[in-house]
This record gives sequence, C-alpha cells and structure tokens, in this order.
Amino acid sequence: MASIIKVDQILDGNGNQFDGSQLGNVGKVLQSKVIKDPYFITTTSSSFVTIATISIDNVKSSSDIQIEAHINHLIENSTVGTYAIFKGSTELARAIHWTSGNGGWRQPLNSFIGVDIAPSDGTNTYTIRMMTSGATIYYNYSGAQGSYSYYRLMEIGA
Repeated sequence: MASIIKVDQILDGNGNQFDGSQLGNVGKVLQSKVIKDPYFITTTSSSFVTIATISIDNVKSSSDIQIEAHINHLIENSTVGTYAIFKGSTELARAIHWTSGNGGWRQPLNSFIGVDIAPSDGTNTYTIRMMTSGATIYYNYSGAQGSYSYYRLMEIGA
C-alpha cells in the first residue's frame, strides 16, 4: 500500500513559504553529452597510455562535472587492466579489471564514474587512460559488446 502525503504549504525555518525555487540549479543536470568512441588501441604498457580525450563546453565553474566511462576491452591471459579518468595530471577516478585467463571480453563493459568538483568556466577536457600488469590489453576489442566505448559527461548545478 502506497502512502500519500498532502500538504498545503511548506515553511522554511524562518516561517517563509518554501516552493523549491530557492534551490536554484543545485543538483539539476544542466547539460549532458554522450560520446561513442570507435577507435581501437592495444598496449602492453605498465604505465598509463591515453585511449580517449573527451570534453564538455560552456561549463560554469560553480558546477560539478560527472564523467561516466563504459569501456569495451579484452585482456589477454591472467592479468590486470587499470583504467582512469584524468583532468590534466590529476586522477579523478580509477577502475581495475582482473581476469584469470584469456576471455576477459566476456565480462560486461568496465564502467566507472569520476567527478570533477572544480571545473573551469568554458571547455573542460578529460583523458581516459589504461595500463596493464603485463599481458596485452585491447581497447574497443570487437568482441561480444561490439567495438565501441561510451562516455557521458554531465554538468550538474552545485
């Protein structure tokens, strides 16, 4: 059974009527951008290599930027693939995918989220990087999930 609450008005702590407009853009998605990346890259590097560069325009510095990464990949043999979102030299988020044998592509897309809490006014650019613990890792491997990775950038009013 659902509960329903009906009220005639909501008052703030000072007794003033509250209608939600006082919140402004706090928590609202101001813009959203989806990027489909078809480029194929392979590496055996144990240091980060850039696999994608993504950006969002017309940002207000008072906002936050949420960056979602959905990475299509294959990791050969028993190894670890590490993925990260960077803004310049600052790492915003990291995800690790470990596989115990050839066939890492059978896993779901490696998805993770980072948040930039200090964007600058205008265009903000981020790099997606990957590295491996030794074996070959393939970005946008044409396996079960197709051959694309996806990114979503959202500007959220703060």
